[in-house]
Amino acid sequence: MFGDAAGLNLPHATTAGFSCNNKLVPCLDGTRKQILDELYQWIGHDIGDISQEGILTSSDHLNVMGTRQIYWINGVAGSGKTTIAYTAAELCEDKGNLAASFFCSRDNADCSNLNLVFTTIAYQLGQFCPEFKAGLAEVVRSNPDVVYSNVSYQLKKMIVKPLLAMRKKPRGLVVIDALDECKDENSTSTILASLSQHIDKLFPLQFLITSRPILQITGAFQHPHLINATRPLILHQVKLDVIKSDIQYYLTWHLGTIKQKYHIPGTWPSSRDVETLTNMSSGLFIFAATAARFIDAADPRGQLKILLNTESVTGFSPLQCLDQLYSQVLKTAFPNISDHLGTKLQLILGAIATLQDPLPSDQLEDLLECDVYGYLQQLQAIITLPNDGVGVIRLIHPSFFDFIVDPTRCHDEEFRINLQEQHTIMAEKCLTMMKRLQKDICGIRDPTKFNHEVPDLPEMISNHISCSLQYACRYWGVHVCSGKLSSDVLKLLGDFCSNHLLHWIEVCSLLGYLRNALQMLASVHACLEVSAYPCQMRLAKLTCNPCCRSAKMCK
Repeated sequence: MFGDAAGLNLPHATTAGFSCNNKLVPCLDGTRKQILDELYQWIGHDIGDISQEGILTSSDHLNVMGTRQIYWINGVAGSGKTTIAYTAAELCEDKGNLAASFFCSRDNADCSNLNLVFTTIAYQLGQFCPEFKAGLAEVVRSNPDVVYSNVSYQLKKMIVKPLLAMRKKPRGLVVIDALDECKDENSTSTILASLSQHIDKLFPLQFLITSRPILQITGAFQHPHLINATRPLILHQVKLDVIKSDIQYYLTWHLGTIKQKYHIPGTWPSSRDVETLTNMSSGLFIFAATAARFIDAADPRGQLKILLNTESVTGFSPLQCLDQLYSQVLKTAFPNISDHLGTKLQLILGAIATLQDPLPSDQLEDLLECDVYGYLQQLQAIITLPNDGVGVIRLIHPSFFDFIVDPTRCHDEEFRINLQEQHTIMAEKCLTMMKRLQKDICGIRDPTKFNHEVPDLPEMISNHISCSLQYACRYWGVHVCSGKLSSDVLKLLGDFCSNHLLHWIEVCSLLGYLRNALQMLASVHACLEVSAYPCQMRLAKLTCNPCCRSAKMCK
């Protein structure tokens, strides 16, 4: 997505901001108090208490350089990192000192795009501070290609340079949540490696970063420039008694709400039941949240009994307890699953797990050519299923993805997803969908016009190119490269190259996706180098064809 920064187009992830994802919620009042108090003290000491005017001058630098510019919250999946980050972002937004936020999400292409992290932060900083915006505009105006440069160069030119040029620097918090969900193939986190080079020049901005404790990230934080600038908080090392108290409060509140909703009489749930569920959670908030959604799905008293009658998990790790809950949710929804039903369910769950961008249920049904909504109604404890059919379908939490694709964790074959096989299916579905492409699909009738010269272009795109077809055009190559080059995929590729390649380029131009499309073609060609199939040569020889309506954009 492109946004305006002082009259300049700047690519950024519009859905990465903390307020742009309806899955995100703040901590329940009364929970996480100790952690939030420490976090707010860090924010208040280094940001909130220095200047009444909201501006830091160079003389203020000496007052806070002994403090830590980065607050790193790391914890295992389901330990509540994102909820804490959201709560902090919301508070800072209310107080006027949230400079920027980027909430990474593996099920959203923009929000997992490494190359959009710093451009998005720069864009939001421009909205936060007019003087920074003017400096950023000058940088982009003098070097428009900086937005497509490598990540470290983006940080240096688009954030550090405008910041250093300012006489009065803005104070504010930058939140980067779930950094491990950002697609980064390097052995060390590229974002953190870039920050390590420039952290001393980013004053007075502070960074709240959350992640899982994966080697790629923990190793990066050991860099001398970061280790001295970082205050770490390891969630899974917080005393279990503190976490259990918060989870018990959380469960008591949610089950009380469910009791009122269903008009359940008596003392349900008992304090013993709540305590048992609390112990079963093993310190994971995602267990408590999933259990509450499961109980709220239907027949709360019966659903609670199912959970409480689950085989004892004494001695199990927190992850094993969560896996058992996910298995219980699936088995309760589909207790006697047939081979046919199992195949359909795997297709749907696999599609949701591998989608590069989420789709509404009707558009996912169009892509998969099967009913989706009916199958997923019983899985709302683990999947967001909008009632209006307009909102997108998402997994409630990435830990379910981790579970369902791991044969060492998901032991039921009828539910487990093989990622390579699923990507192969998705590649076939996308290539089949693109058979709908045709010349001048929007009926513009003038191949010489630029996109901005076409009146009502967004409306024309919406009327003529469905979300499912847009998805296929954007991501067919990702699925091809991640799946198997089966005979069906190669056959569909041959048909696509022979009949629809230029139609696809035109649509990508209309969608503002042409640069990415050409990069994707290069990736597919690299995957096909082991194949002698004729479409390899067609892809290898692809150039910017003058027949394309937007050939001028390829220059």
